[in-house]
Amino acid sequence: MDGDVLRFGLIGAGLWGRNYIGTIASLDGVELAWIVDPDSGVKAKIASRCPFFDNLQTALQSGSVDGVIIASPPPCHDRDIRAAVTEGLPVLVEKPLVLSAQAARDLLAFVEERGGYVLVDHIHLFHPGYRKLKEMASPLGSVTAVKSVGGNWGPFRPETS
Repeated sequence: MDGDVLRFGLIGAGLWGRNYIGTIASLDGVELAWIVDPDSGVKAKIASRCPFFDNLQTALQSGSVDGVIIASPPPCHDRDIRAAVTEGLPVLVEKPLVLSAQAARDLLAFVEERGGYVLVDHIHLFHPGYRKLKEMASPLGSVTAVKSVGGNWGPFRPETS
């Protein structure tokens, strides 16, 4: 961490990436150090003054960050996670982690071998209502799954089941 500011790199500036841009901009002590997106038209849609790269390796070598947020398309997650972990950076990745169970097992072995840290984001994990539900369910024993229904379906992607 550079002084009192936590600096993140963002890979992917689509719909979810732009959510992170807005969230980071609203937080004290957190800064967006750079953005990577190969779509040259994306930069015009973003109100951010941080450096913008179309190549991940160039961004990773551009300066110090404390972690990387991955909001790239799901087929890119494995590649992007591996690149960040190779640089010794912790990763927050949007779901899905990868596109198959075997890819997840292979990625786990890769990350563990390097002592890396990867967290898959899911909006409900840290939601106060979800935390309260877990607390209320604790007398039942170990909770292995919670099924819920939410709205706002989509966007649907042909490469992601």
